[in-house]
Amino acid sequence: MAFFKPPPPPPAPPERWRRPEWMLPDNYLGQPVPTDIELARSAKVRIVLRHLIAYPTGIEFQLVGLVHPVARNDEAVGGFVGRPYYSERNEDPSRLPDGLFRFGIEFADGSKATTLQDQHIAYHGPNHPPSPWLQPSGGGGSSPGHLNAGYWVWPLPPPGLLAFVCEWPALGIPLTRREIDSGPIRAAAVQTTPLWDEE
Repeated sequence: MAFFKPPPPPPAPPERWRRPEWMLPDNYLGQPVPTDIELARSAKVRIVLRHLIAYPTGIEFQLVGLVHPVARNDEAVGGFVGRPYYSERNEDPSRLPDGLFRFGIEFADGSKATTLQDQHIAYHGPNHPPSPWLQPSGGGGSSPGHLNAGYWVWPLPPPGLLAFVCEWPALGIPLTRREIDSGPIRAAAVQTTPLWDEE
């Protein structure tokens, strides 16, 4: 009987992690779509959609809040970047605080997503999140009067109208809806360039 035995074979390498389809792709150079649009305005703030970029699986864009000097110290300005960062006390959980900026998108088929959806579903759910999916991707402000919030939408909007909907009662923005044709977005998505071979 041999004293020395060969070691067991090494374990199989773990399967390479692949970025889920509902996340912003890291293997494509997106295609810009010229879409600077004023979504809403009041005496205190203007909301502008800028820097829309199309990808094969969705779109990325920025919302910019331009706040009038008289409103820059308003506590509600902190509600622009979404629910987790907004500090206003809300005594009634069945009602949204007036200072919370609400934003959402609606596809031509009537399906929609908003900033009030549970973001944990995309990372801790059993499968993929509901479609469409609206994911915040950072935000802040370069000055008290210039607010930024980035968003990723999955999947690519279907043919027809794509609606952007917002509301910010504390700063005088009623429920406001702006629609654009998704055709130019879909055309730009076809022109996106892979950065490298995924394999």
